[in-house]
Amino acid sequence: MAYDYTKELKKVKEYYDGDPLQKRFSALVTGETNAGKTYLLRTARKPIHIDSFDPGGTKCLRDLIKKGDVVADTQWESDDPFSPTTFANWKKAIDIRLKVGYFEHFGTYCIDSATTFGDAVMNSVLASKGRAGEAPQHRHDYNPQKVDMVNYIKKLMRIPCDFIMTGHLREIKKLIRIDPKTGIATEDIKYRFLTTGQAVVTIPLLFDEI
Repeated sequence: MAYDYTKELKKVKEYYDGDPLQKRFSALVTGETNAGKTYLLRTARKPIHIDSFDPGGTKCLRDLIKKGDVVADTQWESDDPFSPTTFANWKKAIDIRLKVGYFEHFGTYCIDSATTFGDAVMNSVLASKGRAGEAPQHRHDYNPQKVDMVNYIKKLMRIPCDFIMTGHLREIKKLIRIDPKTGIATEDIKYRFLTTGQAVVTIPLLFDEI
């Protein structure tokens, strides 16, 4: 039977029309500490569920929490690096929520923030190797951390509501010159997404907008 391009075109269009990911929004919101990343969630679609890994990070949303527009899960804010449980418990909670259709009842889901979330993942990686509380050892620890972070973010990209992750920025200064007469320094200032190794590239690529 001859190939009919119209059937293929119809199939592609039907897939797009039925693809839930085309009807929701994902964003990585980055900024320096106290820049207002969490506060910006006031503009997100409500109701909002926040998995807060930043200690005290949701205090700026207390009025919306009290009103019921925001559900703040703050049990993830304190992880003991010598006996970490946060990431393992969070994974269990996410798997249950996905199974019961929890996210279908929200306009927005947020992880606040990528930086402290990454710390919880690293604590878990080190504990799994019998080195809880120790300093990470380059690729031996950073690669498993990156994989865990990326895999779960990919998993959350399938939820029906909007998905926002906040992330801190690290300031990188480079001295260009110092004026010999005035002593005034000229600097090149750049900002880098504060996360592990190549995750600085792989995580942003997963989101619609940065």
